Formats: sequence, structure tokens, C-alpha cells
Amino acid sequence: MIQPDRLFRFSLIGDPVEHSLSPILFRSLANQLGLELTYDKIKITKEDLAGFFYNLRQHKEEFKGLNITIPHKHKALKLLEKADRTANMIRAVNCIKQTKTGIIGTNTDWLGFTKNLKEGKVSVEGKHCVVLGAGGVARAVIYALSRIGIKELAIVNRTIDRAFQLSEAIQRWGLNFRVTVHPLEDSRILCLDSDVIINCTSVGMTPDIDRSPVPAQFIQKGHVLIDTVYTPVETQFLKFGKLVSAVTLNGLGMFIAQGIASLEYWLDRTVMDQIDIKLLRQEIIREL
Repeated sequence: MIQPDRLFRFSLIGDPVEHSLSPILFRSLANQLGLELTYDKIKITKEDLAGFFYNLRQHKEEFKGLNITIPHKHKALKLLEKADRTANMIRAVNCIKQTKTGIIGTNTDWLGFTKNLKEGKVSVEGKHCVVLGAGGVARAVIYALSRIGIKELAIVNRTIDRAFQLSEAIQRWGLNFRVTVHPLEDSRILCLDSDVIINCTSVGMTPDIDRSPVPAQFIQKGHVLIDTVYTPVETQFLKFGKLVSAVTLNGLGMFIAQGIASLEYWLDRTVMDQIDIKLLRQEIIREL
């Protein structure tokens, strides 16, 4: 058990943030670890992000660390004094902290995704994967996929230029698999030809729970469907998969794992072995 010598202050920033269960997650973590902390949700628009970071530097004693969610994960990287190698490769940051030398950051999303695959006993190695989206979450997921060893990757995004930018960025990682880029209208035929479909968009997230990034008729029994959305725990996308007995994996495990990794980054210590993940899941689901 961690014996606190001070009150740790953490927050989530993004737009929107209303759906986030982060305060519940960190309250549960604090209870298990005997850690005194506060965790808030702060809505910050794209226009206000730079000003927010300026204020952080003026009042640096008031926060220990921050999580960053959509749509700021890429832009926030440029506002730091330093980011670690992984965040720089992914070009997205979701976890930052204040240090004596300034605000530094990392990316724990890719760790959360990898951990979720392992805990869900879902294998994507050697598979043809379709990633829906080209934002910060997609970048982290693709980084995780590149370390696992997939066969082929198709990036699908509503804004094709953004998908090409992502493709060009990840090609510099020295990938050993083929990458293609496609507009949203190609997604249906791509899904039919794929093994794994990963939703890295906000489609299907609360309150728009009846939406799916892929229509039901393009989801097959042999598919592996992975959603990074965790509110609701079972999205319409995953419900469609279950109807045809496809393998499905929700985003709750990724959310929990990235949160624990964030806390370890902020505290500069390991806490995973002190946490009851099953209990954590139950407490979060109970709040939904």
C-alpha cells in the first residue's frame, strides 16, 4: 500500500470529456492502493489548448499529471518540453506530468491496447487488419500492431489526407508489413476482405450508442472485432459481431491498462502487481 505524503491532483482534458469514466477508474485505483488523490474532467477546446498549457506552467504546483483525450493527443505533443521516444514515434501523447525541467509526456494507449489483447486472448499476429480512424488512438494502436507483427494494414479515414499523413509517418518506423490507405466509402469491401477490424473512432460512443462504424451486413463470423470505445462497454459494432459469432473485444481493458500505466508514470513506481483488475472492472461497470 502506498502511504501518501501529499494530495495528488490529476485531470483529464479533451473535448468531449462528459462520457469519460476516468474519475471512476482513478477513484477505484486510489481505494485499492490507499492513495489520496483527486481526478477531474476538464473540457478544453482546440482553440483553448495552447492557453491551457500556458496556465499549467504558471501554476505548476497545482497538478501532478494529466491524461489527454480526443482531439488533443497530436497537438499537445508540440506543447511539451520533452516527450519520450514512443510518444515521438506515435506522434501522439495521452499522459503528461510536471517535472523540474518542464512538462514531459508519454503514450500509454499502445500499452493499454497490447495488454487488452493479451488479457482477452485475442491474436492478431500475421493477420490482415483494418484500422478505422487516423487520430491519436489509431496511431497508438498501429504502433502496437507493428510490434506484434501483422501481415497487412489498411487505414480507413473520413479525411483521406489525414490517413495518408499517418501512413507516411508510420512508414518511417521501418515496417515489415504492407500499408494501404482508403477513404471511408471503401471500408465495407475492405472489411469483407479482412481478418481484424479495429475501431479507433468515436463512432458508437455514448450518447450515440446506436451507431456502428461498420454496417452489420459487412461483419462475418470469421472476423475479429476490436473497439477502443469503452462507453458503452458493448458497442453496436460489437453487438453486430456477436450476432454472427465473430470474436469481439471491447475497449474497457485498454482503458484500464492505459490508466494504470499513466498512474505509474506519474508516481514513477510500479503498482500493477498491487491491483485487483477483476474488482476494478466490476466497479467501473457498476457505474455505467
